[in-house]
Amino acid sequence: SFNQMTSDLFLSDLSLKETNDELKRRREYMETVLEHIGSGVLSTDGQDHLTTFNHSAGILLGIPPEGVLGQSPRHLPYPALSVFMTILDRMRRMGLASTEEEILIDRPGGIGRNVRLRINRLNPVPGESEGGAVMVFDDVTAQRTAERSLAWQEVAQRIAHEIKNPLTPIRLSAERLQRKFDEKAEDFPVVFKEAIQTIVDEVQGMKHLVDEFSGYARLPRARPEKGAIVPILNDV
Repeated sequence: SFNQMTSDLFLSDLSLKETNDELKRRREYMETVLEHIGSGVLSTDGQDHLTTFNHSAGILLGIPPEGVLGQSPRHLPYPALSVFMTILDRMRRMGLASTEEEILIDRPGGIGRNVRLRINRLNPVPGESEGGAVMVFDDVTAQRTAERSLAWQEVAQRIAHEIKNPLTPIRLSAERLQRKFDEKAEDFPVVFKEAIQTIVDEVQGMKHLVDEFSGYARLPRARPEKGAIVPILNDV
């Protein structure tokens, strides 16, 4: 009986050691993955202390990773982390388990970046009323810049097309004037009036196009209105 008990204890210790070794291998594997993926990953516990802050997170946010673990993002002097926590607070108020949105963050030095952020809330551990969260984010600035560049290319092509259209009747009217003038044609006065009117009309159309484009480029005039500020603040 004593030998059986000793054997059971040995097997139990061996099983526990194997379990701990397996957990250690998995933890090391996850740490290796997190340190080599391109996405920024950070996690917080129920007290909003940082428990994970991978290498890419430091690069994307411009934050040195040394010394941030165990700290609350609310108390660190980095605006991007404050934005992340504001979104997490809103999720908690609204009872959301996850969210994904694109935000503009400020990095140290005043460099703005477009970031796609995904946040998943974690279940609270026993003894805590609130769970932590996992935040994964990617820099999509280059993608947004390319999209804006493509949009402006399309605008430029459209404007070029709209400007090119009236140039043809203007050129034809000028050539007709030149021909009638060289021929000393009797109907030159009539042709002159018609050609000048055509040129004036087309130039006026081009001016209207330029005015419309200039108006589009200006920000709309502000129209302040009275309203309830509390609902707006609750959504921020």
